[in-house]
Amino acid sequence: RYAVTHPPRDPVNLYPDLSILRDVMVPTMTEEEKRLVASASLRGVFPRALLADPESRAFLDEMRRLGTRIRIIDEVPSWVYADRGLLCALPLDWGEHPPSSIAIVTHPSITAIVSLYVESIWDKAVDYPLGDDGWEPVLRLLERGLSDAAIAQSLDISPRTVHRRISE
Repeated sequence: RYAVTHPPRDPVNLYPDLSILRDVMVPTMTEEEKRLVASASLRGVFPRALLADPESRAFLDEMRRLGTRIRIIDEVPSWVYADRGLLCALPLDWGEHPPSSIAIVTHPSITAIVSLYVESIWDKAVDYPLGDDGWEPVLRLLERGLSDAAIAQSLDISPRTVHRRISE
């Protein structure tokens, strides 16, 4: 609702699972809110464990189709929303998911600090879908400083394949 009067700039959400999206956010959104979300260039970070569930993967794929940029990381520490200089939302009980209560903060200094934290998680995460589509994903992760073993684990390919693609 706040986004209708204060459009998001570059928001990032950390999601430990899909419950907030599936059970709370998506079902209660108005058509106006859905249009706003589609135009907002939203970003979300999700835990790798979701990829094991076909329904969760399908939900992530649908979110991508609607324009959300998605990254995957081994573990998401807590649900958090941050849009630098505009708004951040934090659970009152860190790590509680879904949060039973949240603090919504608009003070620029606090939103900047929370945004730095959330952006650090975004930077550590890898793009979804992870895929096995050649050497480009390997090079993107190599550029971020990951070891061959970490790249292999992130892309779910063998270390030998990583080495071969770097050589190519």
